[in-house]
Amino acid sequence: MGGTIGVDSVMGQGSTFWVVLPLSLQEGTTVGIQTDPSLADVRVCAAIGHPATGRLLTQYLSHWGITSKVAGSGAEFLEQVMTELATEGSRVIALVDETVTDMTDTDLLQALGSEATLGKAKIVRLVSFIKRAEVEQDPMFGQMHFITKPLRYNTLHQTLVNVLTGQPVASQPTHAISTAPTLSGHVLLGEDNPVNQEIALLMLQTLGCTVTVAQNGRDVLDHAKQSSHDLILMDCQMPEMDGFEATRLDS
Repeated sequence: MGGTIGVDSVMGQGSTFWVVLPLSLQEGTTVGIQTDPSLADVRVCAAIGHPATGRLLTQYLSHWGITSKVAGSGAEFLEQVMTELATEGSRVIALVDETVTDMTDTDLLQALGSEATLGKAKIVRLVSFIKRAEVEQDPMFGQMHFITKPLRYNTLHQTLVNVLTGQPVASQPTHAISTAPTLSGHVLLGEDNPVNQEIALLMLQTLGCTVTVAQNGRDVLDHAKQSSHDLILMDCQMPEMDGFEATRLDS
């Protein structure tokens, strides 16, 4: 393909892998703004700690002609919401992620609800898959609209329309595979990476397994001693104790 691939590595800091592909633009593939009357005059303020999620959100919203502001801290976010609410003729949606630098999502939701002026903003939560059930059952904020990460184009659009038109909060469907074999075992998952945890949980629960998550090899051994499991899935590289050492000790 005529591209290049490489790696930049610094001892004790880590490695960055990169790839460059010279791809030409196809004619007639430019996607313009797709305006939606139900989203007219909408402004979105988002509290998001992960830069990639913030960029994706901005890209989606700009496609619908929506003005957005993304803040990495709770204080900045609340100030942006206040400023946008003061803009005449605009409707404001406050999108709250789980992770920002100085406040928890619960702190932000409480701040939005306790201030009369901020309370005029519509609220949408952005939650991880493993916390979806917890969010739905939350006695204080369980009736708020939410979006399960990773952020999806159609889901975001429909949620914004629902919150603006006053549609009731509906549980987001899981993408279960009906043809998959049904299992009933209990799996002990040893994995320290949050993203890998989410993916493994989704796959195992879709198959019908119950799952206990351990953060490192030492936690795996502790769980294995306390209760029985039909299967142990364990990562090789984990903090405190890796999968190799945990396997030797468990055997």
